[in-house]
Amino acid sequence: MRRYNAMPSTEKRTAEEGYSVDEIKAIMREAASLRLSEVTIEGRDTKICIKTGAFIEESAMPVSPQEPASPAKETAVLDAHGKLITSPMVGTFYAASSPDTPPFVKVGDSVKKGQTLCIIEAMKLMNEIESDYTGIVKKILVSNEATVEYGQPLFEIEVTA
Repeated sequence: MRRYNAMPSTEKRTAEEGYSVDEIKAIMREAASLRLSEVTIEGRDTKICIKTGAFIEESAMPVSPQEPASPAKETAVLDAHGKLITSPMVGTFYAASSPDTPPFVKVGDSVKKGQTLCIIEAMKLMNEIESDYTGIVKKILVSNEATVEYGQPLFEIEVTA
């Protein structure tokens, strides 16, 4: 198996030899758009590992320190019975398993702990997000097919049990 360093190059490769420079550049652009710090791709008898430095926001740095993002699936207390379900990853929010099926839940629906609330697609993998509580869906805070961030609130659940 050959290894290629994803350094800039004008050299073109054929499919039998591995990935072309244009393909590698496309992979690098996709990794950058998804804000990934490392990508490894194996195929065509080739292994490509692209590592980048940490991504820095282009906006101005805040004057006061920010609170750290809440851990995956951690919830914040809204009131005595209200809880938030947050996104455990960056990805695309889907309210249903496919465009022609009804959403997993709607506002006002009763949900049980462990029940699927939505799907978040990340890197072409579909990840089912389950409720941490038994209760009633009070708010859906994200629209279908929206990009969500790690720790972003997705649902407000009024806990009943």
